Amino acid sequence: MENEAKDSLIVLAFHAGAPFAGPVTARGSLYSVNSTPTTVCDGIVPRVGPPTTVHRTDFNTRKVVPISLKIGLGGSSYNASSKSGTVKVHITNTTGAAITGTMYVVLVETNISYSGSTFYNVVRDMLPDPTGKSVSIPANGSLDETRAFTVGASCNASNCSIVVFIQASSKEIYQAARYRW
Repeated sequence: MENEAKDSLIVLAFHAGAPFAGPVTARGSLYSVNSTPTTVCDGIVPRVGPPTTVHRTDFNTRKVVPISLKIGLGGSSYNASSKSGTVKVHITNTTGAAITGTMYVVLVETNISYSGSTFYNVVRDMLPDPTGKSVSIPANGSLDETRAFTVGASCNASNCSIVVFIQASSKEIYQAARYRW
């Protein structure tokens, strides 16, 4: 579905088991996940079991919700020799009311070959940690943040990207964006 939706969908895969277990405990606890796989669309529509046509219905329902935030990732950098960089985040509130939430910055790796399978959009790290950062964006205003990151030794940096998303206390995802180097 991600290939079809292009820039309308960002998929994040939090793996609970080895070898890709990452910062999954905090996210799983947030949604009371007790079986895998569990899919959560836009932070508010959890589904247990493998992806089915129900996920398409969830996506189609959520994609028409008006956007209240825009996220731009520009002026970012990545140094291949040190496997580190920075991502500059510019968040714009497109509404007449202040928006508060938590900003999450996530290092994602895709196209991981393992035991005859290929894994996509695997969350490798959350920066600075899985709790994210509380943010408040004033009505019709903006917020700028810069986050440093390092790609882990076990990751193929050419298959990595940074995803930034803002989540409300209700768990709804306001918006997300991806930075690829």
